[in-house]
Amino acid sequence: MPASSAFLDFLLDQLEPLGPVATRRMFGCTGLFQHGRMFAVVTPAGRLYMKADAANLEHFTRQECQPFVYRSRGKDVTLGYYEPPETVLDDQDDLLHWAQLGLAAAARAAQTTPC
Repeated sequence: MPASSAFLDFLLDQLEPLGPVATRRMFGCTGLFQHGRMFAVVTPAGRLYMKADAANLEHFTRQECQPFVYRSRGKDVTLGYYEPPETVLDDQDDLLHWAQLGLAAAARAAQTTPC
């Protein structure tokens, strides 16, 4: 079951200042993309996770953010996406800040991926 369209519409509206954001179903969730790079994941339960990497992980861990974990073939799989504090959904500027962290991590990952 994908994330609710109302929640996705809300997120896309709040993220509009960043420019166009596309959505695509991925591993039972919805990925948020900009310029072809996935910077966030929304679960069917309506939980938002932003991309993290070595450069910004401390920002997430300092806030005690939890990683995105899903079950596959009987094992837990942890991805490099972390749930920002719940309060980001109450403040557009805060949400944009966390989204920019995810966008920056996605851009860095694209630079290190071989063609």
